[in-house]
Amino acid sequence: TLTLAGDAPGCALASAQIEAARTAVRGELQVLARELIASLQYYQSRSGSLDIAELIVTGGGLQLAGASEELAQMIGVPVRVADPLGRVAVGAKVTRPADPGALAIAVGLGIDR
Repeated sequence: TLTLAGDAPGCALASAQIEAARTAVRGELQVLARELIASLQYYQSRSGSLDIAELIVTGGGLQLAGASEELAQMIGVPVRVADPLGRVAVGAKVTRPADPGALAIAVGLGIDR
């Protein structure tokens, strides 16, 4: 129930615990942001590189409400959480997982070129 965007409704933690958790998450997002900025700067320093319009991310940590917005603010590039099943026909008997981002690698490996 933790969120980086506003209140955490239904959270059983004390407000000091919530803020400590948010601080820890933001600290890790800053580490990720520094790595992404270094990679983006390297890419853009190469001749013929294109402008970066958007960053598409996946992973369980970025399912946290407000995380992609915080990351976008840190790196200065719009960030969108990917949906690996967005263009995949899922059978009627298949239950869509709560965190489809966990399937990104499996879907990528299953793509037939």
